[in-house]
Parts: sequence; structure tokens; C-alpha cells
Amino acid sequence: MIELFDWPDFDKAKALSLHRTINESDFLPLHFIHHVVELAGLVRKHRGALRATRLGRELSEEPRMRALLAILFHVTFWHCDLSYLRRGLHGTWPQRDIGVVLWSLDVGANDWRSADR
Repeated sequence: MIELFDWPDFDKAKALSLHRTINESDFLPLHFIHHVVELAGLVRKHRGALRATRLGRELSEEPRMRALLAILFHVTFWHCDLSYLRRGLHGTWPQRDIGVVLWSLDVGANDWRSADR
């Protein structure tokens, strides 16, 4: 997986020089994706491996792929604890506010508006 991910500020060479094997918890991009898809109910653990749930399989098919992005976005900003990514520097701020702001933009700015509006 380390070869498949392109993540800002992640130095593959440095990670491999520090660890003989890279565990998921040492590889933040994969750890984050795992957390989000599990929280969204798209995968579940089965005999030590992750398996796609019925919902996960349905959303991976072409007619419903657009809904997959919306669900992952919603879960990330409304339900995930993102403070782990910041190492607890700011607690949960501004995560709770991000969801409200993005929802407001979706409702209020879903089309072009005049400058005064």
C-alpha cells in the first residue's frame, strides 16, 4: 500500500529507513482511510482481514459511486475524530464548525448568486 499512496509530507524513504516493516498504525494515510471506511460501515473485520459490507459493494458499482464520495465526506467531517491527525493540538476545533459551514454552503450557495446576496 505504501507504493500506491501519494500523501502530502509523507516521505516513503524515511519511513522505510526507520522501520523494517510498515504497520498500518505507522502509515497514517492508510490508517486514516481504514478508520473512515470502517466508521462509514463500508468494511468490517472478518478473520483478521477487512471485507466489504453489502453497502460497500453497492457503492463501489458505477451507478452509486457518486454517493460514495458524499458518504465519505460526511463521515470524515461529521463523525470522525480528526484530532488524532493533529496529535490533539486543538481538540475537536474546528471540526464541528466545518460540517456546519459546508452544509450552509451547500444549501445557500448551490447556484450562482449576486455579489450583494
